[in-house]
Amino acid sequence: MTKIPPLQELREKYADVMEDKAVTNISGWTEPNTDAPCDEQAYRDRALVNTEKLNAKIKKALSFE
Repeated sequence: MTKIPPLQELREKYADVMEDKAVTNISGWTEPNTDAPCDEQAYRDRALVNTEKLNAKIKKALSFE
């Protein structure tokens, strides 16, 4: 199983892609985000804590068991 690099490494590697409006606009996402800001670091921390369980669910979903 391929190991996913750390989030910070991915951010640095793909910073140019994520800053390119042509790339982000192609998704067709046109609704404005009017919600209050969220605590992104808290979401990341929670995702890191639950990585094993999430990967197991993904693996199961992809194996069609």
